[in-house]
Amino acid sequence: TASLKAGIQFSSTRFHEYDVLPLIQLPKILKEKKVPYLPNVKPLLEIESVMPDQFQIYEAPPLRANYVMHEAAHVLARTLRVKYLGELILVPVSGGARVQSERQLALGIMMEEAFANAAETLLSLAATSAIHDEFVMKNAYVHEQPEMRGRLRTAVAKLGFDPVFKVVFYSFLHSNLLKRKINPKDLDRVFRLSLGGKAQTKNAGPKTSNQKGAPTPGSASSIDPKLQKDLREIFHGGFDLDPMFTGLTSSFCLRFMGIKTPLQNLFDFDFMARIESSPAHLQLIDAYSALMEKGVWNA
Repeated sequence: TASLKAGIQFSSTRFHEYDVLPLIQLPKILKEKKVPYLPNVKPLLEIESVMPDQFQIYEAPPLRANYVMHEAAHVLARTLRVKYLGELILVPVSGGARVQSERQLALGIMMEEAFANAAETLLSLAATSAIHDEFVMKNAYVHEQPEMRGRLRTAVAKLGFDPVFKVVFYSFLHSNLLKRKINPKDLDRVFRLSLGGKAQTKNAGPKTSNQKGAPTPGSASSIDPKLQKDLREIFHGGFDLDPMFTGLTSSFCLRFMGIKTPLQNLFDFDFMARIESSPAHLQLIDAYSALMEKGVWNA
């Protein structure tokens, strides 16, 4: 819905070198607002026309998958990022100022990637049958298993979509910035940013922290233990991304965009503090959540 509102086009004609090396075509997808896809339904129709009612989908030879949702999510995420954070141009000088501008740009790009990852994870909420699973697997990089889907559905039922989206989003943001582990203090930062005042359950703690040891509203400790566990598992789900693949592709893509600082140094900063202190970043994440939940598009 948001893609159509934003004027994104979908094309099955050959798009530059997308079918050879899709990673380097993302700038063209973003510029042209055109998402390529393979018409992979056609061979299924051919099978059915030759041998009607003989084959189930899982009996057919493997189909080439499409990643239409992921690419469209990138276009939407970039447009919103520019609206809230600006173009994030690299400064031409070298030294500390250059590194800071590269980190700002890298954070913006990784936020876009985290949105696309989160969109795919939450697509699994809509999959309630085997044919749905086939559709997701043929159209998304991320396919959540039934156990994770159960946790996601439970959390959405108890907390609403927005907090759960943000937990998933921050999970993939950590993973894309190559933070493979998170300590309890930093995880609580994620929950405070994600849950806000929405962590209201029958076991919720006090609303203030005047008393020593009282839970902070919005923290994991202010909700019931079962939901706490589900949220922790949901957050750690983003760490399933292959770190070697993520590191190699991120390094290539960022260098391709003009960033020169090596990845290890580039990502060595407190990105959560930068988000926490920036109303623009927080507003962007709110816009990402509304986009995913309701197709809200007002960029």
